[in-house]
Amino acid sequence: MQTTTKGRSRLRFTDEEVQRANAVNLLELAGMYGYELEDKERRAFHAKDSGGLFFYKDNNTFKHFGSDRKGGAINFVMMEENIGFVDAVKKLLGSSYEPIRDSNLRQYIPASEKKELTLPKKAANFKRAYWYLVDQRGIEPAIVSAMMNEKKLYQGSFYVNGKQACESVCVFVGYDEAGKARFCTMRGADPASGIKQDKSGSEKGIPFHICGSSNKVYVMEAPVDTMSHASLAMLHGIDWRRDHRITTGCLSDAALQWFLKQHPEIREICWCYDNDMDGSKPTPITKEEYDAARAAGDSTVYIMEGAGKPMKRVPTNWGQQAALTYARKYRDLGYKVSIHTPQGKDFNADLVAMRRQLAPREPEAEPDMEDGLEIEP
Repeated sequence: MQTTTKGRSRLRFTDEEVQRANAVNLLELAGMYGYELEDKERRAFHAKDSGGLFFYKDNNTFKHFGSDRKGGAINFVMMEENIGFVDAVKKLLGSSYEPIRDSNLRQYIPASEKKELTLPKKAANFKRAYWYLVDQRGIEPAIVSAMMNEKKLYQGSFYVNGKQACESVCVFVGYDEAGKARFCTMRGADPASGIKQDKSGSEKGIPFHICGSSNKVYVMEAPVDTMSHASLAMLHGIDWRRDHRITTGCLSDAALQWFLKQHPEIREICWCYDNDMDGSKPTPITKEEYDAARAAGDSTVYIMEGAGKPMKRVPTNWGQQAALTYARKYRDLGYKVSIHTPQGKDFNADLVAMRRQLAPREPEAEPDMEDGLEIEP
């Protein structure tokens, strides 16, 4: 058999075989490993609860922002199963990876190409969004008002199941250097709402942000956390406008890179990522471990489709792992770095807990459920 001469680890395979292994469809491969994919960006698909794992359909590659690992199908299998190059290629070329041609397997069908970002329609007033953020999430009224005045926050209408039902949402907007809206994420303006998603066409590399005047930026995952962190500063007597704060929307540093280009004066970065074990990492286990877990009623174990390999979803604190990874990266780039870990799962949880300990304040009156909505016929 002809062999490649590019390195000792590839001597068992021809270049054509290596290329064929890397040509395995990563989106389908991700489904086999138990990942649930979301169509989040124009060319990328996000794996839920994965610590920032993205798949790029244009070139069949992936990047895991939580661990800063990336590559094609071979590298993905090496990462998932903690095996070497030779074993990964053998798996991809062998019978265990025939499911790409198996019609019984779940097929992941990418959504159509996204259009330009169109912001949700504004409500007649923003009362419900204001009530939700101030009364339910504990954010300082002055900060909510400031974001609304800067058009970075407003109350919009979200149509559930097409246009059959409408809910009020808090709309958070990120603008580029020209003042054009490029990012939009929505959060239901009701504690019972399950709406929490980006608007189609959004670019996570242009963040929702609060500009300051210092040379320091705080990096958060979500807009509510960003405003909560600013509120905590205010409650501790610190000028919440002094430092910059940005939202990355995930565990990627694309938004941070863009913001640093716009603000070259920044020399200090502090990561304020979530502190919870909600994430999970698919991890190979033995058949004996799988059988014992199933007998004990453990729902975190499963059999990987196609390959028949027993796996377990292991709880992982992706936020803090990513914070440490990025702190090391940007320290090596010459920045002063730090990590601010919330005591609870995130800084909004810390803010709500602090509110409970403080003297009670007069609660905001809850607006009518349809207050501010514009119902289209």
